[in-house]
Amino acid sequence: LFTAGAAIEWFQQQLGGKADFATLTEEAAGAHHAIPIFLPHLVRSLTPFPDAKAAGAFVGLRSTTTQGAMFRAVLEGIAFEERAIVEAMETVAGQPRPKEIITIGIRMQNRLLAQIKADVYGLPLKISPVREAVALGVALLAGIGTGIYANGSAAAAAVRQEEISLEPRPDQAKELEARYQVYRDLFSQVQPINHRLYR
Repeated sequence: LFTAGAAIEWFQQQLGGKADFATLTEEAAGAHHAIPIFLPHLVRSLTPFPDAKAAGAFVGLRSTTTQGAMFRAVLEGIAFEERAIVEAMETVAGQPRPKEIITIGIRMQNRLLAQIKADVYGLPLKISPVREAVALGVALLAGIGTGIYANGSAAAAAVRQEEISLEPRPDQAKELEARYQVYRDLFSQVQPINHRLYR
């Protein structure tokens, strides 16, 4: 997903940097009404619907929509887009449906986003405790190259940590399934409008 972390940072910046990530997450966790749908295509859309003219959007704003509800929509939009990518792996690439999702990165320290993803995927989600996976990977490759580890399996076993596991919640998964279908329809419906705006 091209703009996952960037969408979160963009939203924070539009609030003048006054709302920190923890505050926004707390407000989003408590938001249950007037939650809009957010398309996270702030730069473009990539897999599974590549479109250089795509643009981001909030749809469904009301006078009762709060900052927390909008941030929740951003988190849901990221999860919806990632689910579309997973579905494309199944339908286009012919890959089997995954049995679980393992996530990495600093942003995944946000348990609310992780739980939303588990609910949207309808799959167990495991959060790796490794915050800097790329740097760790480079260090392990150096260890293999210098003979500290015999092979990749030995290197991975030496730094293995237990993941945090989250299960999808049936009620929330059902609600998010309905919102996901709206999300999918929304992309195709705003596409011609975005193309006209681009011109």
